[in-house]
Amino acid sequence: MQNLVSNLTQFSNYQIIFMSIALITGFFLFVVTATIRSTIISSIVALTVAFLTIMLYIGFSNQQNDAVKNHEYTAIRNEQTLEIESKSDMIKSHKFKIDSEDHDHIYIKTSSLFGTTNYIIDKSDIDKNIINVN
Repeated sequence: MQNLVSNLTQFSNYQIIFMSIALITGFFLFVVTATIRSTIISSIVALTVAFLTIMLYIGFSNQQNDAVKNHEYTAIRNEQTLEIESKSDMIKSHKFKIDSEDHDHIYIKTSSLFGTTNYIIDKSDIDKNIINVN
């Protein structure tokens, strides 16, 4: 289940804004120091901004991984769909069509531009089952 949900992680709005501000500020500082004509200072500023931006990205990625590990989502089976409802802004809510199933597992197939991926979900990982009886 965690493999499937980890594909739904995303940066939150405040993280995107924070990263954008850091990059714009870094670019501005690089341009300002480049006009001083000191290659040492502009190189130090560029390396520092690049390092801090990478550290922000790593920190935000760890927050995404923690959201998946801490089960900040609800997995709901509704007939032939598996719904992932997010409890965090780090995970997108999404509905998946169930491809097939057996006694213990649900099989989900996802397609993207880069190919098709198959996921095997234990039925014990599902938080709620909704079965409509007509």
